[in-house]
Amino acid sequence: MVAFGAFGWAYAGVRGDSTAVRDRLAPALVDLADARASLLIAQGEAEADLDEGRAAELSGLSERYRTRVARATQSLNQVMRSGALTVAEEQELRVVSALVVDYTGWVGRAQGHATDPVLRKAELTYAHSMLCSAQEADEAEEAGGNGTRENRASGNGESGNGTRETKASPNGESGNRTRGNETRGNGADRYPPCRPGTGSSATSIVDRVSGLEWRLRDRLAARAAWGPGALAAAAVAGLAFVLLAAGLWRTVSFLRRRFRIRLSIPLAVAALPLLAVPLLTVDALLAQHAQGRAVPVADALVARTSPEIETRAEERPFAGPDPRAIDVLASRVDTGLADGRLAFLDWTAPFVLPAGLATAGLTGGALHAYRREYLLVGRPGSAS
Repeated sequence: MVAFGAFGWAYAGVRGDSTAVRDRLAPALVDLADARASLLIAQGEAEADLDEGRAAELSGLSERYRTRVARATQSLNQVMRSGALTVAEEQELRVVSALVVDYTGWVGRAQGHATDPVLRKAELTYAHSMLCSAQEADEAEEAGGNGTRENRASGNGESGNGTRETKASPNGESGNRTRGNETRGNGADRYPPCRPGTGSSATSIVDRVSGLEWRLRDRLAARAAWGPGALAAAAVAGLAFVLLAAGLWRTVSFLRRRFRIRLSIPLAVAALPLLAVPLLTVDALLAQHAQGRAVPVADALVARTSPEIETRAEERPFAGPDPRAIDVLASRVDTGLADGRLAFLDWTAPFVLPAGLATAGLTGGALHAYRREYLLVGRPGSAS
């Protein structure tokens, strides 16, 4: 009872942690990282599109902007359905989803005033402040107010007020602007800076999403670590199994000497669950190791993903995969957690304790029967 009870509790805990990490926490982290990167990409696309003035008013925002906003919304909905969040975190995510709707509304207003530089800039700046913290929005505005994001002279056009152009545009808003990387910048200048804030001032979309990411990452790391309860239960189970095996061996030896019973069928059947213990132990160790390997991937999803990496991966699909791309990290964590267990044992955890109860009952019944026979044989006059 003690052996199977302690072992069953520890094994079910490891398997439960593995299921939570594989089916809830890791997918939620992937979706949150994708939502954050998609919104930052959408903001960069909106700024580049609206810098084109009347062209943006007539043709609308780019396909990438629309795709990324839809992708961010879908990712947030998937996180809500993942089961990885607490009640308070679900409420926080509902606030984020509402802010995203409001954010896209302000970008739409800026598009409606694409030919009015003052209104367009004010509405786009407000949309950026909803996406990023006020400090980051102010820094971006100051950087834009002094010239382009590449710190190059822009002539007399609107790019002097903060466009993404890398070359002079002396003809103003109707100048020779292209939709290529020259206009949008390269590397870190292609998208607005947006470091997540913390504390009471962390009220923007990225601040809230990043806060959820870190909380889920910490929860995943806690699940992946060996807890003191699991270690204590494993130690107790190991000692109890050694004592149980030794007791069964001594009992079988006694029955062979005293009753000439070479094989006790009840005790042999009772010992069968012991054969599964090494296999279940290997499965638990594999699952725990896979969870430990998922922690660095979770760290990368939270801290090392960026809109620049995602855009590069999207624009260069045949180039070598960037190890920091969200799809690559998602594949790593999915493959690692799927391979880090013996899948045919997924159903066994609830049956460890019942198997122990059956073993204890069968062993107790067999020993009681042998004791009665032993007393009967040893009683005076029983031989006659």
